[in-house]
Amino acid sequence: MDVQPTISSLTTWADEIRRSELARVESKLTDLSQEDRRLVEKLTARIVREFLREPIAQLRDIAVAPSGVEYAGLFEYLFDARRDVQ
Repeated sequence: MDVQPTISSLTTWADEIRRSELARVESKLTDLSQEDRRLVEKLTARIVREFLREPIAQLRDIAVAPSGVEYAGLFEYLFDARRDVQ
């Protein structure tokens, strides 16, 4: 089963949440320098990547198993991973 579309959708969705949350608190971060803002941007992106690393690795592993289609479908359901990304 090709799980790359699911992975792409999930990572895009997670990054949209990250960016949305950063935008939501932007007015409270006015004292940050441009360098500090870049560091916050990198830090939050790294947190999202690390958070998703193991679930994505597991999804890739189960996709090639005999019951992979079922598990991948469950993954998509749990994370609503095939949603239309805005």
